[in-house]
Amino acid sequence: MLYWLGLYGLVWLGGGVMLYSVVANMAGLPLRTLPGVIGVMALSGIAGMATIVVPGGFGVTEITMSFLLAAYMPPGEAILAAIFMRVLLIVFDLLWALAALRLF
Repeated sequence: MLYWLGLYGLVWLGGGVMLYSVVANMAGLPLRTLPGVIGVMALSGIAGMATIVVPGGFGVTEITMSFLLAAYMPPGEAILAAIFMRVLLIVFDLLWALAALRLF
């Protein structure tokens, strides 16, 4: 159990760094905000997974992310960043799926 929790922690860390790169390019955030943005990614991911009535936390994750990112940037940009992150994650999921198909 701890192994999987640690592995998922690494996934959230990587996703948080990716979110930071998106947000920093949009709003020019300083590097000192990186831990907070990683926390935004983790909390929005938890909120999406905790919502069992919505497949993949679709919508819940983005709303939570937008709300939390509004502390770091204007709300309109926070919404755009959350939607862009969803698109990026879908693209990366598709790329990993294609890579897995080529391996097997």
